[in-house]
Amino acid sequence: MDFASSNNFTFSETLPVNTSLYMSFNESQPVLHETNNKYQLNIDFTRGGLAHRLQYGGGKGQTIAKAIGITGKNKPHILDATAGLGRDALILANLGSKLSLVEQSPILAEMLKQAIQFAEDNPLFRQATENGFELYHADAAMFMNQRIIQDCDVVYLDPMYPEKKKTALVKKDMQILQTLIGHSSDDTNATLLAAALNFAKQRVVVKRPKGAEVLAGPEPTMSLQSKKTRYDVYVIKTIST
Repeated sequence: MDFASSNNFTFSETLPVNTSLYMSFNESQPVLHETNNKYQLNIDFTRGGLAHRLQYGGGKGQTIAKAIGITGKNKPHILDATAGLGRDALILANLGSKLSLVEQSPILAEMLKQAIQFAEDNPLFRQATENGFELYHADAAMFMNQRIIQDCDVVYLDPMYPEKKKTALVKKDMQILQTLIGHSSDDTNATLLAAALNFAKQRVVVKRPKGAEVLAGPEPTMSLQSKKTRYDVYVIKTIST
């Protein structure tokens, strides 16, 4: 109830009617429900594919790690300015970096907050986040422009983008996120990139789908490709490897 009142959301002790999304709270974590397709979404850092990837996934050879610039000598402090479900942030934390997460949506910020608290006693999560895993609920461009924190080496951006067609998860979790927060406009993305370039010390990394246009602004220094994803890298300062 406190969460609902502080964010001007409607609280009900019965199942909501005539709403496309609603959030329920069980004993452990909040769950986001999409009523039209009866999808559910929660954030759990302790189970499933993400936990398996923390334990058995790739190391610094992963494309995302190369894009960020993580090496044996370089463990940058990373600002994930579009935290979303926190998955990429946790993978990067597991590679030895300190992570600061910014999420604008109050729904996702609350889900991330609860997921972090729920995972605090999990050994795998503690090991992955031992260098720091802090969450801020804020507008990312404002957060960077006002320099709420000042020591980030890398800014990581993963703006929402329109899907050309629905697949099994345009996947289910992405369909819910698209319903919740919509898609980032070109102007919003350009503003975010400009703020990131002014804020980061080493580089800015933008995650994009293969074939997507680069964000408006300067051309990236380089781009790295994985199977379905492209990482546009804007180098500000060359790092020693």
